[in-house]
Amino acid sequence: MAMGRPQLILRIFLWAILFCFVGFFVYKGVVPSGEATYSYNFEENSRFFSDLRPSDRIEKKDISTLNLIGDPVYFSLYSPRRFDRAELEIKYKTNNTPAVIEAGIMIDKDNWRYELKPIYNKIINQLFLAWESVVDDDVILLQKEKKFDSVEGFLNNLPANEKIAIYNYDLESNYVISDYEGNEEKYEMAISFLGSWQSLIYLKDEDFDVNFKFFDIKEQYDNEEIDVMLFYEEALIATKHLNLKAKNREMSLSALNLPEGVYRMELRSSQNVVTEKIELKQRKIVFPSMINLYNGEKDDFKIFSDSKNIQITIVNPEDLQTILMNDEKVVIDETYRQFELKLEKASSSVDFASLTFENGGFKMSGDGVFSFSEESFFNPRIKKLDRNIDVMGDGIEFVIARYDFPLENDEWRISKAKFDLNSAYREESEYEFMISISGLRADDALDDSLIIDEIKVNFQGKSLRERVQDIFRK
Repeated sequence: MAMGRPQLILRIFLWAILFCFVGFFVYKGVVPSGEATYSYNFEENSRFFSDLRPSDRIEKKDISTLNLIGDPVYFSLYSPRRFDRAELEIKYKTNNTPAVIEAGIMIDKDNWRYELKPIYNKIINQLFLAWESVVDDDVILLQKEKKFDSVEGFLNNLPANEKIAIYNYDLESNYVISDYEGNEEKYEMAISFLGSWQSLIYLKDEDFDVNFKFFDIKEQYDNEEIDVMLFYEEALIATKHLNLKAKNREMSLSALNLPEGVYRMELRSSQNVVTEKIELKQRKIVFPSMINLYNGEKDDFKIFSDSKNIQITIVNPEDLQTILMNDEKVVIDETYRQFELKLEKASSSVDFASLTFENGGFKMSGDGVFSFSEESFFNPRIKKLDRNIDVMGDGIEFVIARYDFPLENDEWRISKAKFDLNSAYREESEYEFMISISGLRADDALDDSLIIDEIKVNFQGKSLRERVQDIFRK
C-alpha cells in the first residue's frame, strides 16, 4: 500500500530529528573545535563533575556554595575525549583560611601523586605590599631591601641560600659541603620503604654505585615494574628498569666520574613493592618531604628531621605506637588519622629534631628532610614559602616565585591554574583533581574554611581538522 504524502513528510521529519540527536551527541563526544568548558556551581548535580569528597571535609550552608573545612578535597571530571591542556578556575573567598591554597591534577594513581599549582598564597600577597618587587611575566622577585633591578640580575648573583625562599619555582643552588670526604666502602641502610620514594645524595670524589633488593607484599612477582633514576641539576644521568620476579629481586645503578654536588635518586613503583635493602657508599643521604615505611624495621630506630611540622599516619592497628620526640612521648593511637607534630631541635648545636619509633608501618611527611642517622643529615634545599615558614624569624630577605595574583570580584577572588594533561592520569574518561589547603582540619573546632562559589575547567586540545591532518601526515 502506497504511503501517503502526510505520512512521508512525518517519517522524514522523524528521521531528521533522530539524525540531529545523533549528530549532536557525536559532536559533543568528538568536540571538533578541540575546546570544551565545564562549570559547577553546586546548585544542582553536574553531569560532568563528581561531588567533592570526602564528605566529612565538606559543609553546605546554602544552595550555591560549598565550605571546605578539611584538607585535601578531591573531585573527578568527565571529559568525552583526551585533551592536551586544562585551565582550572576557582571562584572563592577565604574564612580564616591557612596561608596557602593549591590545586592539583593526578599524575600517578599507584602512588597518589598530584601535580600542584598555586591558587592563593597569603604570604606573597602581603609581602608584595610591604617589600620591593620586580615582576617578569609570571615570575615575581620580592626583596626586603632593593638590591636587584631584574630577575635576571638576581639569578646571576644569587645571595646565600639561607636568605632565599621560593614558591612554585625551581632554583638551582651551588650547595657545597666544604669538609666532605668521599668514601670507598659500602654500607647498608637497614630501612624498608613501601612504594615510591626520593632521596638527595651528596657526592664528591667517589663513584656512584647503589645496590637494591625488593619484594612484593602480595607475592605476585610477575606484574610489578620498578624504575630507578639518578638526576643531577634536573638532568637524568642514569636509569635502570626491573621487572620484579621471585628470582629476580635485586638490581644496581651506577655512574662514574661525576662532579661534586647534590644528586636526586628517585624510585618509582606501585605500593605493593618494598625496598628492603639499599647499599651504597655515600654517607650524606636524606629523604625530602615524605617517607612511607614498611613494618619491617628493627625496634627503637631513629629518624632525624629539620621539619617544623610533620604529619604521621598509620593504617594498620598492629603498627600503632608511642613515639619519643626528643624526650617527649607522643602516642599514635588511631588508624587513618593524620597526627600533626610540631618539632623542636634536639639541642642548640644541631639543626634537627630526633624521633624514636618502636617499629615501622607509617607514612610521615614534613616541610624538611628526613635522615636515618645524624651523620647522614644535610639539607641542600632552599626554603619553600609555605605555611611553615617564618619570614622574619628565618632571616628571609628574598622571595622568588611563579605566581599569578587572584582577580578580585567584589568579596570573591578568582584564581586560575594551568595543567599539561599529557602526563595526567585518566581512567574511565575522567581526570582526578585535588584542592589543597595545608593546615585546614575538619576536627579542630576552629571557624575556618574555604568557601567556593564555582569551579570551572576549560579543556584545550587539537581540533578535529588538526587530528585528521595528523593522520594523513603519518
